[in-house]
Amino acid sequence: MRGFFIQKLNRSLLGVFVWVAFSSPILAKDQGIMPLTYGVEENYLLLQSIDATVSHYGDEDDRLLYKRCVQHYLEFQNMFYKRRYKRADQSVLRMQKLLIPLYQKLIVGRHKYLQTELQRIALLARAKDKVQTKTFIRLSYRNLHESEQKLKVAMNTRPYLYLLKLRDLLFSLKIQKQASKYLVLLGLLHLTDQMDSIQDTEFFELEANIKNTLPKEDKEIYRMAHYDNSFQTMEKESYLSMFMKNPDMEELEKPLGDLDPAYFSADVPVPPQKGENP
Repeated sequence: MRGFFIQKLNRSLLGVFVWVAFSSPILAKDQGIMPLTYGVEENYLLLQSIDATVSHYGDEDDRLLYKRCVQHYLEFQNMFYKRRYKRADQSVLRMQKLLIPLYQKLIVGRHKYLQTELQRIALLARAKDKVQTKTFIRLSYRNLHESEQKLKVAMNTRPYLYLLKLRDLLFSLKIQKQASKYLVLLGLLHLTDQMDSIQDTEFFELEANIKNTLPKEDKEIYRMAHYDNSFQTMEKESYLSMFMKNPDMEELEKPLGDLDPAYFSADVPVPPQKGENP
């Protein structure tokens, strides 16, 4: 009984503390910190999750757009830690808006390739009787279909709720990578005659099998897919890491085509007007 009253007292004290904190005129102006704090980690996750796909399958335009997203994220961090929450919110919204077409383009492009490659493997599999084949094909097609449906939901609902759209796009990307994992396993079964079944699905064991068994023309393609499926870049520094080290923030002051207008940081000093002392 005593423990029950102590618990009730603790809850009451917590309620008083929250009421005082958020009714305080000193802290009221900083209440924007709550959604922004929540967004710091999630927005970094959105950048990080598309990094490997940009590195492996993106073209030059995709990399420039991705770099712009990283720049806006760094500006968001800069404004956030300086407690300029309105500017921070503007930066993160611009980043999210640019990430949406980037996710969409890469997911759609990869989807087309996976469908074509699955059809090729399925034709090769018809002449071979291997127990795991039907299961891998069924799971790969199921995940591709689910990824496609999630992509449609993301692109046709909530046009101005960027974060919710990106959550759906990230889910679509993850499911697509699951489909690609099964494609890699199918490739090991049917692009070579050296394996009758997949017994070990550990990352480095699969990579060794890809290196040692697949034909030359498929080896690097499937190794790249294997790394991409695990959100890793193959044998090179990721674009996210490079852009974080050398962001070239001054590039924000120039528009990125029709995608993103010029942005001037709050830290950039305004040039003196005519007749004023510098």
